[in-house]
Amino acid sequence: MNKIKKYVAIVTAVALLCIAALLLLPLISGASPEYEFTRAFLESLRYQKSAFIKHRRLPPLKADIKRLNAAAAPFLENLKAANTDLKQAQSIIMKFKGSGNATLKKTAALVLSLYDKQIQLSEKSLKIYSQVFDPEQMDELGSFTQGKLAAEARKLPEERQNTDRLLMDAAILVTHSLYSNTPDKEGRLNRLTITARERGKLIRQIDEYFSAKVTIPDACAEQIRQALTGKYKSRDQR
Repeated sequence: MNKIKKYVAIVTAVALLCIAALLLLPLISGASPEYEFTRAFLESLRYQKSAFIKHRRLPPLKADIKRLNAAAAPFLENLKAANTDLKQAQSIIMKFKGSGNATLKKTAALVLSLYDKQIQLSEKSLKIYSQVFDPEQMDELGSFTQGKLAAEARKLPEERQNTDRLLMDAAILVTHSLYSNTPDKEGRLNRLTITARERGKLIRQIDEYFSAKVTIPDACAEQIRQALTGKYKSRDQR
């Protein structure tokens, strides 16, 4: 019995040490907060890109909106999946909402505000399209309401384009966080806030997931890449 208790105590101690090591890992690694935030933003852009592609699969609205388009069912499923992608992107940035870095905290708040608008529009789209492509629901509505609903549905792609364009503004804010405000001995601002190793990791992350450059999230990632491959020195570069 004593041997069993001793064994359990050892296993428990090892488990606690492992947990402590995991909690201390970010501190030990010394990763800069700007690197962590940029890495997270790029990860969120992967989900943004997935949602962007799904949203483009919009079936054409027929003149007779009572007729259920053959592409409606898969489109609605794509829309639901896109909404999940947007929420996942938002959750990735959420942990920076209370950042101790004032710049990152402000940037995170603005990014989260944009992501929230996208989610609201996505849910609005799902509600409207679900009605438009459901003959039974449409039959219960008067002709005026049907026409109004169809008009709202036709405006949704443009509304989505407007919110998607705001992603570029978010990318600009993230890029600005990579530039150091601390001048060198000559008073010049020529350094990034991240190390050369962190810089390389971010570039590889972009090259791996955003090489196609066919969507707005791709363009956002490319904007960050230009900052990373520019003339500014890394934080630890002599």
